[in-house]
Order: sequence, then C-alpha cells, then structure tokens
Amino acid sequence: MQAAGLVSLLALMLAPAVAVTQNPRPRQAEVEASANLDADDVEPVLQRLSSLVSSGFSAHDAHILAIQIAAQPVRTEETHMIGVTFAGHRAAIRVVVWKDDPQAYNIYFFTAPDLAAALNRAIAAHMAAVGK
Repeated sequence: MQAAGLVSLLALMLAPAVAVTQNPRPRQAEVEASANLDADDVEPVLQRLSSLVSSGFSAHDAHILAIQIAAQPVRTEETHMIGVTFAGHRAAIRVVVWKDDPQAYNIYFFTAPDLAAALNRAIAAHMAAVGK
C-alpha cells in the first residue's frame, strides 16, 4: 500500500465518533472563531492554524485533520480536540465540523480569546487571498 493510502486509511480509522447537534456553543472561557468553507479551503485554513502555533499542531497534523474532515459523512458533526502552544502558553482548541454537503463545511474553532482572534484574522486573510 502506498504511503498516502496508508495515511488516509489511518486517518479514517482514528476519526472521532460522529454526533449530530448542528449548534455548537462555546464553553466557559472559550471564544469562537468560525468559517463556512468550501472543501478546497479546509486544508489551507488548517495550515494557517498550524503556522500560528509554536507546537502541538504541525503542517502534517493539518493535513491529517483535512483528510479526516473530507471523509466525514454528509449531514454529520464531528469534534476534534487539539492541544497547542500559542504565544508561550498552552491552549486547547475544540474543532467542531458540520458537513452540509460534500463540498461545504461549517467549521468552528473554540479556544482561548487571543488564539481565536488570531485564527479569525488568518481565516479572513486566506479568504481574501483566494478572492472569496
């Protein structure tokens, strides 16, 4: 099996359980950064997230998460937890993905206020760069 196929299979096997709620909410001390993304924007946004943090979510991790999100069944919600270091402090990111259809995703990042603000700026920069 080719390495890319093995990585894809591993990502699918490690995918979190699916739960349907459609209305994720921030928990206490969390702030939301979110975006409605086309399928081709998911990995670039995740790559921008990986460049914001000093550890805990690498470019490779962004790629694996993008594979997991692409494999997510339509009309389902999945939650992914990420522990990172941002601006010298540990932070948790709760990534909630609602897949509307095969090419449309609502992605919510719930995290510390300073990281959420940086992520909202990164999402806006990506969307501007691709003319959306």
